[in-house]
Amino acid sequence: MTKVISLSLGLTVGILLFSQIAFELSYEKCYPEAGNLGIVRAYYHNLETGESMGDDGDIYDYSVFAPIAAALAENMPIEVEKATCINSYTANGNYYYENQLLSDDEQCLMVDTCFFQTFGIPVLKGNPNDLINSNTLFVSESFARRFFGDADPIGKVLILERKTEMIVRGVYRDIPENTMFKADFVVSVHKEGGYKDGAGWGGNDIFYAVFRTGEASDIEVVNDNIQRMVEKYMPTEHNGWKLELSVIPLATKHQTSSETTKRLVIYGFLGFSIFFVAIMNYMLIVIATLGRRAKSVGVHKCNGANNGNIFSMFMMETGIIVLVSILVCAFIIFNARDLIEDLLSVRLASLFTWGTLWVPLLVVVLLFLLAGVLPGRIFSHIPVTQVFRRYTDGKKGWKRSLLFIQFTGVSFVLGLLLVTLMQYSHLMNRDMGINTAGLVEAESWLDIEIVPHMRDEIRRQPMVESVATASHSVLGQYWTKGLIACLPISSSNTLFSINFIQASAKAFTSLSGTKNPFLPLSMILFAPVMSKLTQGKPQFIASTNTNGKPSYKDDMTKKEE
Repeated sequence: MTKVISLSLGLTVGILLFSQIAFELSYEKCYPEAGNLGIVRAYYHNLETGESMGDDGDIYDYSVFAPIAAALAENMPIEVEKATCINSYTANGNYYYENQLLSDDEQCLMVDTCFFQTFGIPVLKGNPNDLINSNTLFVSESFARRFFGDADPIGKVLILERKTEMIVRGVYRDIPENTMFKADFVVSVHKEGGYKDGAGWGGNDIFYAVFRTGEASDIEVVNDNIQRMVEKYMPTEHNGWKLELSVIPLATKHQTSSETTKRLVIYGFLGFSIFFVAIMNYMLIVIATLGRRAKSVGVHKCNGANNGNIFSMFMMETGIIVLVSILVCAFIIFNARDLIEDLLSVRLASLFTWGTLWVPLLVVVLLFLLAGVLPGRIFSHIPVTQVFRRYTDGKKGWKRSLLFIQFTGVSFVLGLLLVTLMQYSHLMNRDMGINTAGLVEAESWLDIEIVPHMRDEIRRQPMVESVATASHSVLGQYWTKGLIACLPISSSNTLFSINFIQASAKAFTSLSGTKNPFLPLSMILFAPVMSKLTQGKPQFIASTNTNGKPSYKDDMTKKEE
């Protein structure tokens, strides 16, 4: 029983983590001729200081201006077969079907008419050119089944924010999960000859530009020419900052991200460590029975069994135990699938596909070989004379080595667990600079005229103490920017991220429990950040007042307005 439990747990963790690694390495490879897909990226850097800023943890920003995709297809028709403009930032609103709000799990993208052709996604019903109409919506096969059943989805209506009718005009094959462009339904990004939320060249860079070339080598040709193409439409230098555009194969975007690399390294170390410890547990448990089972091996040899027969017997025993462990592993995964899917952020149906089935099979084969070969070899070399006397092995050095390896592996796993628990405790209990007890934030998409009425209605509720509104989430999203230190604080290095919001500073600080900032400034610095910025000394800090002009305050440790 102990052997089955040890192997089952090791097998479960190994299969899940190694399958997750294979899943992430297959990102963006789910499309036809995926090597021919490229994506545009931007590199912003300061010409004087060399500082750069990006959105993927490195130096690149993959959200660019709306017209770039169409310009690629127009200026490089030989290399670029199709190019598409995608907006995922502002695509998700409140969609209703038959007065029922769609779940947040239903993912949406804003796309243009070339989206399906660029990615090679089959359209089962409808004409993709209908996406030129701003109220057009295409749904995936699974979305159509969930909401419309056996009825024809064409012509069905979804209501956006309870006021805009979005008409279903097509159905496309489901997009796999191993892509950044997973969508249960897509809506048109076109609006009055332009793009929704677009501001032309140089404005509102919240769009992805993805293109398809005839050959994978053409992506490099596009990369060599894209900067000159963009400079035809807009200046690329502004206030000492330089914008440089480049392209890379879409399949490499996820894998080259520093966040992905860190995550895969953690998965690999954790999976290997637990898998290795489980195998060592099994081998040591089996080898511990050496003295007790030596006489039975001698009896087998007295009856004509050779070393090969004994080895096969123990390999068969290992095979049976591994088979039982596989059944236990499958039982654990099936019954804990909701928890597993939540932890790994991927459905098991996407994790275990025909294309990735080799991963769990390889894990099982390695488990069988490593857990069976060493014990089988040791038992097969027991001499036949052991049937007549107690078996003792005078060579104990290799046993101590196995125990040392086992203890090292267990210590590593325990240390990793303790570090993880400490990190979790730090994240959950650290001082955020605001009073989070009883604080609730909700996002809405309301017209500016309705906001005061909604705020007053919430304030009248008996359980509400205070209400504040802001133009953006207080927690920050893609609009969070780096604050650059100046003067004697440092030499133009990014100190921290700051979130620009439009809010009533007095109401916000009263609600969140922060100290009153200097009004009418729109920049609020929490205590830990203030300490880092001023280094305990009076400094001059520039911010923006309600008139949009620079405003300066000094000796902030003494002044509060």
